[in-house]
Amino acid sequence: MNSILTDFYKVAVENELIAALGRDKVSTSFIDRKVYSSDELVEWTCPSPDGDCDPPIADFVVWPDTAQDVVETIKIANRHRVPVIPMCGAAQNRGSILPLHGGIIIDVKSLHRIIALDTENHTVTVQAGVICNELEAFLNTQGYTMNHLPQSQHISGIGGFLSARSAGVVSTKYGKITEMVLGMEVVLPNGDIMRTKPVPNSAAGPNFNYLFMGAEGTLGVITEATFKIHLLPEARMFRSYLFPDYPAAVNAVRLIMRRGVMPAAIRISDELETQVFHKHKGSLMIAMFDGFEELCALEAKEAAGIAASLNAQDLGEKPALEWWEKKRFSVAFPSSEHPAFALPIPGFVRVNGCIDSAGSFDYLVAVQRKLRTLMGKLNMFVVSHSSHFYHTGGMIYPRFIGQLMRGPGLPAAYTEIWKQGILLSHELGGTINHHHGIGLTLARYMNLELGNEGMENFRKIKRAMDPNNIMNPGKLGL
Repeated sequence: MNSILTDFYKVAVENELIAALGRDKVSTSFIDRKVYSSDELVEWTCPSPDGDCDPPIADFVVWPDTAQDVVETIKIANRHRVPVIPMCGAAQNRGSILPLHGGIIIDVKSLHRIIALDTENHTVTVQAGVICNELEAFLNTQGYTMNHLPQSQHISGIGGFLSARSAGVVSTKYGKITEMVLGMEVVLPNGDIMRTKPVPNSAAGPNFNYLFMGAEGTLGVITEATFKIHLLPEARMFRSYLFPDYPAAVNAVRLIMRRGVMPAAIRISDELETQVFHKHKGSLMIAMFDGFEELCALEAKEAAGIAASLNAQDLGEKPALEWWEKKRFSVAFPSSEHPAFALPIPGFVRVNGCIDSAGSFDYLVAVQRKLRTLMGKLNMFVVSHSSHFYHTGGMIYPRFIGQLMRGPGLPAAYTEIWKQGILLSHELGGTINHHHGIGLTLARYMNLELGNEGMENFRKIKRAMDPNNIMNPGKLGL
């Protein structure tokens, strides 16, 4: 793999890309390359010993509108050992699309066709560049929904969701994107096209969908996928309960899930988030039930009984309905009078981050308590909520915010906050990430997640599939 392309070599590669794809699908303009060379990553996420440094920039941006365009791009990249970085939306903030060695950014947004809607078998097949909101709007007009509704749905595409194993706000009932996909089309690192069968299930060897989901473009470019879909729900019911504290609310979710009740969405704010944002004392639970009316009513009744048995205060539907209609797509920190959200002290910079993880119900309580204490010692304000649940546990979304002094020490100080939070999550038995992806920010911690043996086998897969190491090098600890 070439880390640096000479000007002469850049022209040679550009000419081949133009010959294969056409002039309008290839750009070397500085503006395009600059804009496409970063996601929502902030500069102090990536440590540099001398403070500020110029971020990496791609040599080319290409916009394929067919899988064959992707094939031709990959083949050219292989011939010249040029890195390839797939992109779809760039809503992450983990540096997953940073072109660390320059190269070609493939923006799949022109792969935006809805290929087939099969209402008899409840599936939809789309290209990877389709924006989530556009797909959902199309399905809704036909009486269907995919019910993958992440906060970034208005800017993020299908390929990005699959690459980072995205979760939406109704994942408790409908699952993450990984539970929705049936089959995929992927352009492999050698330029071959691989398709997995869009069937409900199979026992014919390993499920290769899971090889590419979560790989963040390191093993190929996802160009198409088939998903299961659902009829639009006939009814939705919203309920809100105030528990004495976060552990009590987590226990309520555990009992609700054990009962077999499946809220479409269930969200718990810890005591600080409940106080600062919801203006209540305790731990607020928001629940939404959907389906046909009798089912919603029964599930809401069962959940209400469990909440009452744990001395929760019934707040009715208003807080939950307000969240659904106004806040589910808002920024993580709505306006607040809390001093942590005021302008930073001169000479300091406001920093924040989300150390989201997943684990057992016991883990959720332990990590919420211990992380709050840890972040307090690091002079960080932290609020948490849990919004994706499973029969054996759930995820927690702790968001820290605070101030760090500007200067060369800022990157190291910011990295230390992440390090302490990730190590605590791991020590308590949780995953290092639930749905935000790894990219560059968390790459150094992949050994914690997979273990030394698991990481070495991941590297073997990478070397076997991508011997020239062109696919998004430097990410996921590879």
